[in-house]
Amino acid sequence: MSYKVKDFAPILKIDSIKKVNFSNISGETTNIYLSESEDKALKKILLGKIKNKSGRFRIDEIDVINKSFVKRKVEFITPDKWVNRFVPIRAILVFSLFFDLNFLKKARINHTDKKYEYLSLVDSKNDVSDLKVRNEVNKAIEKYLKSVADNHKKLNKNLLNQISNINEKKSEAIFEEFPPQIKVIAKAIYDNEFEILFSKKLLKFNQVLFDKINSINDIRDACPCEYNAKRSKNKLLRKKSHLFKFAQTKYIVTKQAKFIAININDIRLKTIKATFQKRELKKQLKFELSKFYKTFNVSKEMSQKVSFEMNNWQKIIEDLFFENSKVENIFILDFVKEETKRLREYVVNKIHNDYHKLIFTVEIEYGNKNEFAALKKHYKKKVKSIFIQSINIINKTTKRLDLNFEWWLKSSFKISSLNIIYAKILKAINMGKKNIIFSDFLHLLTNNDFKTLMKSIEKINEFYPDVSITILHSKLKTLQDLHPKTLIYATIKNEMKRTNVLDLLNEKYQEIFDGELFSSNKLEFTKSNDQLIKIENRLWNIKVSSKIKNGYLLINPFEVETDFIEDKSLPLNIKIIKNSRFNDKNIYCGITTNKARIFFYENKKSYEKDQKLTIYLKNQSVISIINKEEDNA
Repeated sequence: MSYKVKDFAPILKIDSIKKVNFSNISGETTNIYLSESEDKALKKILLGKIKNKSGRFRIDEIDVINKSFVKRKVEFITPDKWVNRFVPIRAILVFSLFFDLNFLKKARINHTDKKYEYLSLVDSKNDVSDLKVRNEVNKAIEKYLKSVADNHKKLNKNLLNQISNINEKKSEAIFEEFPPQIKVIAKAIYDNEFEILFSKKLLKFNQVLFDKINSINDIRDACPCEYNAKRSKNKLLRKKSHLFKFAQTKYIVTKQAKFIAININDIRLKTIKATFQKRELKKQLKFELSKFYKTFNVSKEMSQKVSFEMNNWQKIIEDLFFENSKVENIFILDFVKEETKRLREYVVNKIHNDYHKLIFTVEIEYGNKNEFAALKKHYKKKVKSIFIQSINIINKTTKRLDLNFEWWLKSSFKISSLNIIYAKILKAINMGKKNIIFSDFLHLLTNNDFKTLMKSIEKINEFYPDVSITILHSKLKTLQDLHPKTLIYATIKNEMKRTNVLDLLNEKYQEIFDGELFSSNKLEFTKSNDQLIKIENRLWNIKVSSKIKNGYLLINPFEVETDFIEDKSLPLNIKIIKNSRFNDKNIYCGITTNKARIFFYENKKSYEKDQKLTIYLKNQSVISIINKEEDNA
């Protein structure tokens, strides 16, 4: 989804970072450049390990509560340990899906549906008349469940709207003069309270439905046909008395009861989750309020008034639920009871009229044995366990994202670093995490692995538009696009904010030249007079401090021209050599006559290895001038 950090000032003293402004967008990749001194501090902030003294920090539009909350919402991909490589990847990916409640619910429903469809088909014993009745009974039960569920929704629609409006108005009224995050957290607490109370209502409703549906299997005594057949003087009819047992409802009713049981388990799990989240939100609200009271010296009377208003807010919600529960009890006692009675009568009449009478008149229709055998095989193949369904989803995801490691899924341990990264990405997607952060380790990948990973990230942006990806960089090498105007987040003057590649280089040139551009883009010169310096046997008119006699020019790779610009520029003849330092194909490396390496950016032309050309330096090309004596010292 998204990270939104605005004017975040850490509560702990951090020398390298005083303020953070950062946001990313779902379906896009955001880059952050950071030095080694900033790395640990920024990671702690992004992982929610450091509280905010001021400002806001939101993930998926929710104000960050604590590091546990962040851990559930964010996948932080770091280099693996060797021991992790021996954990079977199939187990990791399969069990990660089991944390997705939506997947579990759908998988269990699908398995139950196909399983009982198959069992019902087998139980019909190729009796076409029986199958027709089963289909009609199944449609009637589904119609009944839909009707009851729709009416239950209508019954609670007004309650939903009422509480939604109350939560909105109360949060505005009570916390009008408070920071926005307090207002948001308070509203989230009572939204959670509503969710918990409403889940209890749903639980009760589903438990009633479960009992009502199971009662359909108790209609065997409602029809006298079985009793009469067993005592009939007709020997042939007595042999067929087992056909009157109302077997048609057995698997159909069990299937629907299983569906309701799955819903009940899902509601219970969501209630536990909401209760846990409410507890966390209350802790965060307490922290935010104490911080606000302390900052603005709020009186004890004022804080007590806020507590009173919040308790009153809670009571209003509980009272509304209590009043609504009276109406719901009437609904269950009258409407649901009456609808169940009608369903039972319909099922009895349907089976009696459309099946029992055919037995008496010997008009039962049987299908072709070979076709029935083929049909059983077809339905049996459709029954897939939750484990098999999870494997199928993983295979579909890997195919969609072009993650070609099927051979690896079959092996017991992991070898390739790229495959380990893929596993962590899939694990995050399977667990429903909408924020993926790559730690600063991409520079350890080979160029081919890096390019492959970037293509996979593009696929994730395309197929998972609700997932945001953030990449931490300590080197420009791992930026795929080094266009001077490419936007990137970086810490400038102890504040992390958005800038572009060119401004980043101008601000952090010392660090970059000491690191990635070590000994490159560094031209030695000697001073001829106050206006001229000698470089590569050429004279260049550029202003140099009178204190410097011999030194070096640090050349900005984004201010090098390949076309002639002006008479005051310095032309240098270079030969293109292989660039192994940067992943952006538009960064070229040339070697001068005096064997100096010059990296430069060019996206309008392309050059081949060993190609000779002339580049032109201008005053803006020089990012810094270094005294040779000081450099040697």
